Formats: sequence, structure tokens, C-alpha cells
Amino acid sequence: MDMQHKSRECLKIMVFSCLFFILLFNSCWQRDPDFENQVWINNETKDSLYYQLTQKYLRENSFINPTDLPPGLKRIGGHYKYKSLEIIGREHDNPGDTVEIYRNGELLIKWAAPFRYMPDSVHHYFNVNSWEIKMGGHDNEWEIATFTITEDDFKQ
Repeated sequence: MDMQHKSRECLKIMVFSCLFFILLFNSCWQRDPDFENQVWINNETKDSLYYQLTQKYLRENSFINPTDLPPGLKRIGGHYKYKSLEIIGREHDNPGDTVEIYRNGELLIKWAAPFRYMPDSVHHYFNVNSWEIKMGGHDNEWEIATFTITEDDFKQ
């Protein structure tokens, strides 16, 4: 019986240790947003909107998921390695990719990829010139790219 008791105790210690390390490593490896380049959407309308990215070709690790956009700022992505515009460009590099904005189930606008340079006068999700880039995060060393949605976007 003594050997069986020792085996149970050893098993308990192993199970506890495994659970401890799983919890420890699961929580400590999450990146602090202050230490990565970020992508935000600023909803300047008075209503909550719904943001939907469609991709012509499925890609692994897509950073943007369908999401609600309440009025104000909403973080939609980030990466510690790629600059903010690279994050967007890497996700939207195929013609046929789109971003759709809905309000109360009604499609308001659909912007088509690829991510490219257009005149400053063209406000478009896939226009590099439509994104505001500023430095922020830890010691202002990280880029923060923000795309602003206004009611004027829906008057096209």
C-alpha cells in the first residue's frame, strides 16, 4: 500500500505542476499592446456599425474578424514585427478582398482591395493616404494607424 500511496502523491504533484505551468505560460506570453504597432478604426458616426472583412482567398492568422464598431475608437489589430501599414497591406493584398460596413443590417459601403496609393481626396479604406499614422505605445516607439469612418463615407 505504501508504494501505491507514493504513486498517487507523485501523480498529484505531476498534474498540479502541469496545470501550474500551463496557466503560467498561457497568461505571461500575451503581448502588451504598448509594445506593438497597432491598427484602429475610429467610428465618428453616432451609431454602432458592423465591420466585415471578406477575403477572396482564405489566409492563416487573419488579424481582422467581423466586429461591432461602437462610436469612437476600436482596435482591430496589431503586430510587433510589421509596421502598421504593412499589417493592413499583408491582410489585403488580393483584388477581391473587401471591407463592408453595415448599420442595422444594411450595407452602407463596400471598399475593394488591394491596399494602394490613391489621391488624398479619395477617402477609402484601401487608400494608404486615408490612414492617419502617429507614434505611440511605449516611449512613442510604435506606430498607430487609424482609419476614420464618417457619415460622408456613406453618401457616395
